[in-house]
Amino acid sequence: MIGSLRYITISAILICATFVTPLSANPSSEAMKLINKARASQNLGRLSKSANLNKAALAHANELERRGYGLKSRFKSHYSLDGSGPRERLAKVGVNSCVTVENLAWGQKDAEEVVNDWLASEGHRVNIFYPAITRMGIAVSGRTWVMVASKPCKRRFRNLFK
Repeated sequence: MIGSLRYITISAILICATFVTPLSANPSSEAMKLINKARASQNLGRLSKSANLNKAALAHANELERRGYGLKSRFKSHYSLDGSGPRERLAKVGVNSCVTVENLAWGQKDAEEVVNDWLASEGHRVNIFYPAITRMGIAVSGRTWVMVASKPCKRRFRNLFK
C-alpha cells in the first residue's frame, strides 16, 4: 500500500503447441467478444475496448515476437527489455492504471483457442474475471497474444516507477 492507494498488477503466461493457421481478419476483436461473453456468464461487467491498451498490448506482443517468445524460448516475461512491466507500459501510452492485469499466450491458431486456453488456466481465468477491471486491449503479433486490462485511476498520481 502506497499511502491510501493500492496498485495491483497481475500477470499470467500460457504457451500452447498447436499448428498455426492464418488468423481471421480481426482476431483481437473476436477475442474481446469471447472474453466479454465469458464475463457475462459470471455476471461481470463487459470490458470496453481501449485504443491505448491495444497500443500497449501490440507493442509488447511485437517485442515478445521479435525476442523469440515461445516454446523453446527462455524469454517468457511480462517485463520488457527496459524493465517495464504491464503498468509501466500503460503509463507510456498515457493510461493511469490503478489495477492492471495481463495475459500472454503463444501458438494458438485463433481467438477462440486463445480465449479457451486462458479460461482453462487458473491464473489467466482470474485475470479475465477480475471484477475491478473495466477496459481491455488485445493484440496478436505472429504467434504471440497479449491481453492487457485495467481500471483507470480517478486521479493522476506521479509515476512511482521512474
